[in-house]
Amino acid sequence: MGQSAGSIYQIEESFNDAVTILENRILTDKKLTISLEDIPLTKDKSYFYPLDFERRLIQFVTNGQEEEALNTLERILDKNMKNQEVDKKVVKSFVFAVIGTLNRIYQQLDMTNEERTERAKQIYEKLSEDESAAKLNKEIRLIFEEIIYYVNSVTKQAEQSFADELIEYIHDNYSKDISLTDIAEEFNYSTAYISTLFKEQLNENYKDYLNNYRVKMSKEFMRENNNLKIKDVAGMVGCNNVNTFIRMFKRYEGISPGKYISEL
Repeated sequence: MGQSAGSIYQIEESFNDAVTILENRILTDKKLTISLEDIPLTKDKSYFYPLDFERRLIQFVTNGQEEEALNTLERILDKNMKNQEVDKKVVKSFVFAVIGTLNRIYQQLDMTNEERTERAKQIYEKLSEDESAAKLNKEIRLIFEEIIYYVNSVTKQAEQSFADELIEYIHDNYSKDISLTDIAEEFNYSTAYISTLFKEQLNENYKDYLNNYRVKMSKEFMRENNNLKIKDVAGMVGCNNVNTFIRMFKRYEGISPGKYISEL
């Protein structure tokens, strides 16, 4: 329950109170009804934690933008922990606010309710152990660094897995006239993202990878049957124009496909 709303203009504030309670309910005794009085938060925020700062922090963390996230966090911590004689009640309220932020981050990372609850308890216990502002500052920073590392690790694994899917798709469809746009539409991503992923994961652009693979397969076909016509080989690897195929072959092999067959 949020605070009673005396007018329609206070409904949003009451709702925000209820959200705060929900985010911190794991730190209270199990009760059917929970109000602000049941949660050790100071009602008058005497700590620095503007909503826009929190939103940016969450965005940077969930995007794996380490430098931007830590710079934002540093500004927040500096405002709240610079003074070594910070009031303990204020610090406790600030810690609860940070836990609320972490809970929102975990939610965006698709953690289950059970995982978020357990993690929030661990963090609360960890931060409650630190008496000095300096230690608390360090612990909070470490927690965010661990999350960012996790986000980037998961992202890297996901991108590698997706790159493997793209390669498999090319190997299955190289004999067709497939463009970068075709692949982007197939996987429902932008051409810019697909192009960037190729460069980051394979150190090669999409067109070069496709053409290299086409040349590789054309060599296999010619080795298996050196009586094949160049025009037929070109069609077998997705090149509708034989002259385009010849230029492509010479670019990657240094010789024409005709000469390659003659030397087999």
